[in-house]
Amino acid sequence: TGVALYADGIKVGRDMYLDRGFTADGTVRMMGADITGQLALHGAQLRSADSDGNSLYADGTRVGGGVFLSGSFTAAGAVRLVGMNITGQLACHSAQLTGADNYGNALAANGIRVSDSVFLDTGLTANGTLSLASAHVGGSVYVKPRKLVGEDKVALAAARAQIAGTLEWAP
Repeated sequence: TGVALYADGIKVGRDMYLDRGFTADGTVRMMGADITGQLALHGAQLRSADSDGNSLYADGTRVGGGVFLSGSFTAAGAVRLVGMNITGQLACHSAQLTGADNYGNALAANGIRVSDSVFLDTGLTANGTLSLASAHVGGSVYVKPRKLVGEDKVALAAARAQIAGTLEWAP
């Protein structure tokens, strides 16, 4: 129930891999990190959440490549990418976001800046809102999940978001 990885402010000169085989029984924190290359969490398992309902904190992090929460990535709590700056793409292919924060968000990416496209697709399941409020996306946003939050809840929050390309929602 504590912090499994505390890397606030870390500077990584290349790629950062927390992928295949990476398992955390506490929260993963990398707020304000500066990663020159990509951030990959392919197949990572974040198996717990803190009292606010979060499994991953990456607020204010800068990534020089793409961010990949894919390949059966699972998070028992919300994934926070608030104010993150991504030079490449944000890909959540086949991610399993099974929990939500205290505000109902499975993905809290408010104010995120993504130079390329955002992919919330290919088998993504989310048990909470996908929040891209005030996001700036240089490419397109593709929302093609397998399953989103149930009835009477907001599936996608994108108030004040700016998307240079298209917003594609299916089904």
